[in-house]
Amino acid sequence: MNHDDKQDALEHNLAEMFSMDRDEVTPDFEQRLVLAVDRQVQQQRRMRMRRRWFVRVAAAAAVLAMALLVARQSLIDSNEPIGTLTEIRGLVLVRNGDGVQLAEGPRSLHTEQWVQTQSGTTAQVVLTDQSRVTPQPRTIMQFDHQRQGHIVRLTKGAVAIAAQKQPERQYLTVEAPGTAIKILGTTLDVRVVEKPTGVKQTRVHLHSGTIEVASGGVSTHLLPGMVSTTEEGRPPQVESNVLEVNELRRLLQETQHRARRTGAQANMPMIVDYVNSNVWAVVPLSTFHVEAGHVYSLRLKYPAFRVKAYTQDGAQVETRAKGRTVHVDLSKRPQAAGDVTHIVLRIPHATGLFRVEDGKTYEFSTPPASAGSVTLLQLALPRSAVVDAVQGEVIERFERLGRLIVTVAADAQTLAVYE
Repeated sequence: MNHDDKQDALEHNLAEMFSMDRDEVTPDFEQRLVLAVDRQVQQQRRMRMRRRWFVRVAAAAAVLAMALLVARQSLIDSNEPIGTLTEIRGLVLVRNGDGVQLAEGPRSLHTEQWVQTQSGTTAQVVLTDQSRVTPQPRTIMQFDHQRQGHIVRLTKGAVAIAAQKQPERQYLTVEAPGTAIKILGTTLDVRVVEKPTGVKQTRVHLHSGTIEVASGGVSTHLLPGMVSTTEEGRPPQVESNVLEVNELRRLLQETQHRARRTGAQANMPMIVDYVNSNVWAVVPLSTFHVEAGHVYSLRLKYPAFRVKAYTQDGAQVETRAKGRTVHVDLSKRPQAAGDVTHIVLRIPHATGLFRVEDGKTYEFSTPPASAGSVTLLQLALPRSAVVDAVQGEVIERFERLGRLIVTVAADAQTLAVYE
């Protein structure tokens, strides 16, 4: 109520009080005056309450109108396709509230529809952002959409995903049992398997880009070459998709454990593969020459052509070779190179480290070690190989992928593969 309204109300009240049909003051005048004033006050309060009620009703009507508009827009959005099911080979079923339909050709997919591939069946789903989802046989998945982007819910089977680069603050999400994967634009494989105990396990293999995997209340970033394995309610377990990198991580931990136990110096472990003439070596990052922009270089004793590099957490690193010099680029890591301490190198055709005679006899010599050092060497031999003599303690001997694996705690220094 503004000032003029208050003044009008006051004048009205005074006029009402002094317009009483009385010629003189009577004993009950004071009582009647109080009642008149009270009556006017109550009337003004009712008028203000009516105005407030009107404002509240108008506000509620505006909110309701907005809710109806949003609901109408959501209904419109839900009726629009979220993608297209195409390249169907075999039996593919589409399930929604109307039941199960057989997809006999390309068709539009809408939110909350399920796609199920049968045995021997493949297909492809192209989402509206042009991301491609390729399910393997015996896969069940659902598609949905939220404000942050598309959602792929995988309950069974495996999918290969080629995600388009996402707009700012948006991402493609893959939801598996107990696991959520945020994709900004990359290629990866996701597989859900059920263990004999009934627990579902999700395995993510990243080929390019960067993703975030969350499980058991813990989130971790994956880089190309890394594999994440999660179970419902447990944090992600991350490793490399290259067996030798994982083996060297294990051997490095074993070397450090033995060194702490005996008070010796821990040398870097190595894998020598006699079958394909590859040498896998762990090199401390501090050994590399620092270049600009988180790029490091190392001069090898062998040609750097086709050398591959990995960080100690299993991620593949971009490399560039020139002569015997290999350059590794760590600039694309989320925290750059701050968390990298070691580089794993795969050096092909490093035949100078060992000798093969007549295709049967394998010789491998190591320089003697200084006192108080620990070196673990893993030798990958043909399965038919016979080990006649080994200098050092054999701590492992088993077969893997058609090879005889012999791990030796050698009384030797780490073989120098770099200058």
